Amino acid sequence: MLKHEFEKLLGYTVADKSYVEANTMYMNAGEMTKEDFCREWLKIGHTSLVHALSNSVSELRKQLDEAKQTIENLKAEREAMVGKMLDQWESTGYDEFRDVAAGFTTPRQILRYIIDHQMPLCAEDYDTISEMLDKEQ
Repeated sequence: MLKHEFEKLLGYTVADKSYVEANTMYMNAGEMTKEDFCREWLKIGHTSLVHALSNSVSELRKQLDEAKQTIENLKAEREAMVGKMLDQWESTGYDEFRDVAAGFTTPRQILRYIIDHQMPLCAEDYDTISEMLDKEQ
């Protein structure tokens, strides 16, 4: 909500600092309408309890965003590791590399690698493809 909207709904002007605090609370209030938020702000918005709760929500959102970023980073690292293991499998022919990679990814991704690198399919690959096709029916 913009400062002028906040002030109009309150019926008076507020200091920039108060607006920033109120807007942070509004953003943490979920699906609350501007009108409902301002009505509640006039009742209890200035209390230390409300500020503390809003700050807690902000901190938890920050932690959640950091956790999501960590998950994305780990997924990217896992994909890179799987790619290196499959590259080793392709270049050496040692099935152990494929087996390790398979433990960190899906059969579909293994098949995608095989197809992308024009490698021959083995009996296990044909079984996997058959299972996938059976699931689609």
